[in-house]
Amino acid sequence: MSLHSAIIERARSFAPLNDLIDGRISFEFGSALWKAPYVVLSVGGQDIDLTFGPVGGELSKSRITARLYASTGTDLDLLEKAWRGAFDRYSDDTITAWVISASNSAVRITDSENRMVIRSMDMIFAAV
Repeated sequence: MSLHSAIIERARSFAPLNDLIDGRISFEFGSALWKAPYVVLSVGGQDIDLTFGPVGGELSKSRITARLYASTGTDLDLLEKAWRGAFDRYSDDTITAWVISASNSAVRITDSENRMVIRSMDMIFAAV
């Protein structure tokens, strides 16, 4: 299973998170038809780390930014809590994840009536 698939599968299988996003998570682009809240992931750099991998193995680490979109600050806080529950210090046979920082982006107006608040969760994901 690819790292991308493993992250999306984990998000959709973690009930507190999926109850909020209802499967609305993707890499690079969301859908213009999606109603908030939802998550869009973007991939940063990748490197090989020999110090944290299993004995005799390498660990491939990727920086991934998870942008959490919500209509209100309260909804954004709920989404962040669910995201952290799903991924912060999470590990299974496929991936290991760490939240390394979080920051709010400016409020974005998506059309004449909708305002979107955005939080960027900077993550490191590792796959053996």
